[in-house]
Amino acid sequence: MALAATEIDQMLPVKDAAELIAVKPQTLDKWRMNGNPNAPAFVRIGRNIRYKASTLRAWMAGQQDRHSNA
Repeated sequence: MALAATEIDQMLPVKDAAELIAVKPQTLDKWRMNGNPNAPAFVRIGRNIRYKASTLRAWMAGQQDRHSNA
């Protein structure tokens, strides 16, 4: 049975994922390599790193802040 396009969670390469969350691809790479616990979760498919679009949207929603200490 084939899944409809709306049922498939889009898997983004690092470059596209970084663009979606407004950081440099190198930032995502650094977070991943350092095991940053606050970074968005990723999926490894063979040698390729992918990020689920829904995971990135949820991660961004969790980054909202009500005040700034800056």
